[in-house]
Amino acid sequence: MNGKVKLLIGAVGLATVATGIYLGKKTLPELSNYKRTTIPSALNTDSIFSCPHSDEQSLGWPLLEDRPESITFVKAKNMKQAKQYAAKNLRIYNFDLGNDLELANYVNEGLTNIYNKYKGKTPMPQNIALDLNDKAEAYYDDKTDTLLFNSEGLSRLVTKKRVSDNIERIKKHPDAYGAILTKLDEFTKNPNAFDRFDCLDLYDMIVDIECLNHRKKFYPNDTYMEPGLTSGSKFGLVYHEYGHVLYYKIIGDSKRLKSLVADMEKSGTNNIRCKVSCYASKNLHEFIAETFRALMNGKKVPKDVMELYKKYNGPQMP
Repeated sequence: MNGKVKLLIGAVGLATVATGIYLGKKTLPELSNYKRTTIPSALNTDSIFSCPHSDEQSLGWPLLEDRPESITFVKAKNMKQAKQYAAKNLRIYNFDLGNDLELANYVNEGLTNIYNKYKGKTPMPQNIALDLNDKAEAYYDDKTDTLLFNSEGLSRLVTKKRVSDNIERIKKHPDAYGAILTKLDEFTKNPNAFDRFDCLDLYDMIVDIECLNHRKKFYPNDTYMEPGLTSGSKFGLVYHEYGHVLYYKIIGDSKRLKSLVADMEKSGTNNIRCKVSCYASKNLHEFIAETFRALMNGKKVPKDVMELYKKYNGPQMP
């Protein structure tokens, strides 16, 4: 699926949209100082960075090859600090999320978690940008190596009201598990303590319950009936989209990617992919991104899911 891959939350489930490149009114800056690089394999991440910024040494920043294995996230107090954090620590020099400081801190912290997981040995997208004209919450554009976020979409699609409207129904659901019941109780007692990204994760838990119903209906003989692989972290959206970033860089060749997509389409593995989430059963791209998200969440992924993930060269955890 060349172009962009989008994540869109529907009323009770998830859907995907794939089209050509579309950046709305957003014009990305020229990347004259950088070159696209690819990773030879999922485990070879030693030579993946583009050339360092010319000002890094004068600014006293560590060169790319000398970066620490972990960095401590520091919440920015304004957008200038958020951009400086992305440039200095993540080497993302084109970072433009408008005036949405909450979103900027969320993206920086989520990407920092990934950086630390891989001990600084994983590539970051070259650009972070807004696309307010799109219906999706976020998507990755592989042609420009850009992660795009829709701050208005996030505020509109995942609201406290949407969570509130589902509380009583989910509490009575026979498959409602401990984590979601605890979160729903916390939300009921103090909804103001939940920002839009907390609500996003909580709504993902609700979607997990709906997906479990789907699996029981279509795969009644399946022994694995556990919800919650892709929820449990407010940074799930960042992890999912970064899964797309890393997978495109690992595969590199568009013809090979098309071949892998076609192979999965006829593989008859929907019952396995559904164990991750209903969204993971959509296609190869979403299976990889959702499984990567589950792994970043620290979840124990079923053996057959991991075997399928490895077969299609999904990014491995260090």
